[in-house]
Amino acid sequence: MRAVTHAKPLELLKLGVLGAVAIFALLPVYFMVVISFKDMVQFTNHPYLPTWPLHFSNYVRAWGYVGPYIGRTLFVAAIATVTTLFLGSLCAFYLAQFRFAGKEVFFYYVIILMMVPGILNLVPLYVLVTQLDNVLRGLSRMLNEQFPGVQVDLRMLNTLWALILPAIAGGQIMMIFILRQFFEAQPAALVEAARIDGASHFQIYRHVALPLAKPIIATLTVINVVAIWNDFVWPLVVLQRDHYTVSVGLRFLEGQNYVEYGPLMAGYTLAAVPLVIMFLFSMKLFIEGIASGAIKM
Repeated sequence: MRAVTHAKPLELLKLGVLGAVAIFALLPVYFMVVISFKDMVQFTNHPYLPTWPLHFSNYVRAWGYVGPYIGRTLFVAAIATVTTLFLGSLCAFYLAQFRFAGKEVFFYYVIILMMVPGILNLVPLYVLVTQLDNVLRGLSRMLNEQFPGVQVDLRMLNTLWALILPAIAGGQIMMIFILRQFFEAQPAALVEAARIDGASHFQIYRHVALPLAKPIIATLTVINVVAIWNDFVWPLVVLQRDHYTVSVGLRFLEGQNYVEYGPLMAGYTLAAVPLVIMFLFSMKLFIEGIASGAIKM
């Protein structure tokens, strides 16, 4: 009875702390949604309380501005995430299941890359992309000279491929590290049984390894998409305004001298909707992946 008596205040304290943290985290979201339905008069008089009438026209105006940015970002996130998951999981599977010369050296190299802050790669990566852009432009000029009837415009800067290719290359590091640990921990009898049944290496990867790793892959998918969605510095460096992604485009939704906070907050709300939908559909697997140690280092 004493243990139960002491447990109740402790549980109430835990619930109180969690409730306070939840309120603190969700308060900015509440302000964003409330302000998105206001005009400037309502915002000036009652900035943080709901007011009527609700101005749904703010969302129409905001969508006309941020819609193309959201579409581009969805394209970049989908292509980069699917490719990164395929290459990263395949590499992790072969690192876990096969022995070859330099295997441990390669894995230690992956660990070293995880320790390098991403911002340190900004200048070398920009130099690499710029050089690749020069090569592609030179190839375009050569093709146009050789085939006058065909106009080829190959380039890297100010294209979405300047976001997709670096995202694929850099996003595999964490995936290889985490999935390699997971695949190594799986019972070897499963793989041996598949081999006895005549399955090829890729069939074992496709029909044995991937289904077992579904929760962890869902967790890594959410992390990767959120990282691409919120990336600000790299798109600002390699893209011009007509190719901006949502994180950079929202920054330019603000006027230089006058800010309409209703459409601005509506734009931020619309930008958050795809991430909310993604998390709602993957929430069960995401939580299962974290509970099973998906992001434990």
